[in-house]
Amino acid sequence: MSETKRIGKIAGGNLDARIEGSYNDEFEKIKDAVNSMAADIKTYMEEKLQTERKLAKSRISIMFSQIQLHFLYNALAVISSLCDKNPAQAKKATINFSNYLRGNMNLLESSEPIPFENELNHTISFLNLEKAMYGDALNVIYDIQTKNFKLPALTVQPIAENAIKHGIGKKEGGGTVTISTEETESVFMIIISDDGVGFSPEKTADDGQQHIGIKNVRLRLTAQCGGSLEIEGKPGAGTTATITIPKH
Repeated sequence: MSETKRIGKIAGGNLDARIEGSYNDEFEKIKDAVNSMAADIKTYMEEKLQTERKLAKSRISIMFSQIQLHFLYNALAVISSLCDKNPAQAKKATINFSNYLRGNMNLLESSEPIPFENELNHTISFLNLEKAMYGDALNVIYDIQTKNFKLPALTVQPIAENAIKHGIGKKEGGGTVTISTEETESVFMIIISDDGVGFSPEKTADDGQQHIGIKNVRLRLTAQCGGSLEIEGKPGAGTTATITIPKH
């Protein structure tokens, strides 16, 4: 291979390419400078990539700690409410919640994608606690067509939580939350829909509380598996959230 082609490879981004051979003093200096530059740029890019990965992991960890506290707060609020309405049911919910925490701490602390079935079980546990509070005003339907994929932990649960809090919980007489999965040639999809009053995720921060779920779900889907979250809804027409996980 000619030296011109090797220089072209370096210029094209192949930082492993090197100019070889022996030349007169002037070209030897140029050769050494180009090779050194290529090596330095490669080292810099590798270090930059490692730094970006560490920063992304740090952001994910921070978001995860926020969501954990958010979930724990809401679960305890459910139990607290039951203490006044139905002490026996509150006791049962407390035991269930304790068993849930004991069996799912690894899920709550995970920063890597997990099997969807684990996330589904986690969401079911959460919805059982919610149903204990809402009673017949909350109906949940599961239409699971596929389970053989992974996604970031605590991805479905925050969306289901929003469906209840901002949709079903504000509708007179309550309503239904449906969780379903589908598979195409290129993606897996999780659809969380409700027939509540409808809500706009951009407006959920206006009620003075800390709404971190939707934003963090989007960030973690992108960072951990190249996935996405789309939400469609309008007042009076319910809400549908679609999580898409690329198969690659």
